[in-house]
Amino acid sequence: MTEDEISARELRAACVHECAHALVVHLLGGYGIAHVWRNTQRAPGEKAWAGQCRMLGEPTAPAHWRRLVGLAGLVGERMAADEGHEAWEIEEYIQFALANGEVSATDAELMGEDWSEADVMQVVELLEAHWNELQMESRWLEEKASAE
Repeated sequence: MTEDEISARELRAACVHECAHALVVHLLGGYGIAHVWRNTQRAPGEKAWAGQCRMLGEPTAPAHWRRLVGLAGLVGERMAADEGHEAWEIEEYIQFALANGEVSATDAELMGEDWSEADVMQVVELLEAHWNELQMESRWLEEKASAE
């Protein structure tokens, strides 16, 4: 795979990741804005694109909304990669990512340590029910980031 192909794949993943956070925030009654930018200061091994979902209004329910929002980015990435929508598969992927330091500090803090397969399943259900919206938003963000 060429550098351009790797960069394009990483851009798509970053856009889905951040838009999944924003979508779940919205579905739970809050307001978030996804943003992705080229990681020009990256160290060897870091991804070519970085991103953030800025919450401008926090959800009020359910009580465990932070866990759901924290999980949403990784769940969305995994679903978009067409590697299964089974909660147990995604849970294993997240456990692996956590063990290998592949989860951002922000996501890990939101997820907390007491998240479960049931939380993953809840996020899968939310994203599946709004999959077209997630795809549309992530494509728009990808086009925007590519143009900058």
